[in-house]
Amino acid sequence: IVGWGGDGMGVVDACVRLVARHEAMWSVFRPASEVSRLNAAARVVPLPAGGTGGEAPGCPGAVGDPGVGASGAVHCPGVSVSAATDQLLRDALALSDATGGAFNPLIGPLVAAWDVKAMRAAYIAGAPLPPAPSERVVEAALRASSWGLLSRVGERRWAMGVPGESAGGVDAPSPSLDLGGIAKGYTADACRDLAVAMGARGVLVSVGTSSVSVFGTRADGTSWRAGLRDPQGGPTSVAGIVELPAGGMASLSTSGDNLGPMGVLAPEV
Repeated sequence: IVGWGGDGMGVVDACVRLVARHEAMWSVFRPASEVSRLNAAARVVPLPAGGTGGEAPGCPGAVGDPGVGASGAVHCPGVSVSAATDQLLRDALALSDATGGAFNPLIGPLVAAWDVKAMRAAYIAGAPLPPAPSERVVEAALRASSWGLLSRVGERRWAMGVPGESAGGVDAPSPSLDLGGIAKGYTADACRDLAVAMGARGVLVSVGTSSVSVFGTRADGTSWRAGLRDPQGGPTSVAGIVELPAGGMASLSTSGDNLGPMGVLAPEV
């Protein structure tokens, strides 16, 4: 957070608390987050022998009694979420609809199929890269990544449907929310708006370097400037500069390959 005007430390403290709240609600890496609860509830859990429903294992946060299908499986009816998560999910679906599915909050199965974190760890360690998923695995992940599987089933209640039947001998995984494409930008904008509400006359917020949001100008009256990292250069190499606001837009999101030159591993990629 860089800015001027208002109580600087007060703004920083308030934004840190806001980021912590959003992280606790929306991180896929936090088992207790609302996103993780929704993902856990999306799983279909076989009933134990002699089971008759009731409290279903694997349905954390479910509201009401789980439904029992003809196959003896438990289907979670929905998960209650906070007002902030409810709004974010509604915005995510509106964005999916507006882009014909190009933006997709249910990208989780495809993220898991590629396991980019494992690929990056192998590259850094100089080890052979793990193989890309097979075409059948990708097809199964695509079926589980249909954004139409996510639905609002009541006031601040959300549920995910079951993917289509298996094809090519590969069962589709459970649907999985991954809000990485919207939550960081949403948080950057929220921090910017909070800073302005607390008296900042100019502010730049950068969340994880990929999501930048600004208001006003720098203290000397010049535009905020964001450097775009050169994917083929070192950590501080900049390929270009974007001045913000740009064309009336006050936010910027970027994505790219920041591993640097692939070098001797290029033939394997």
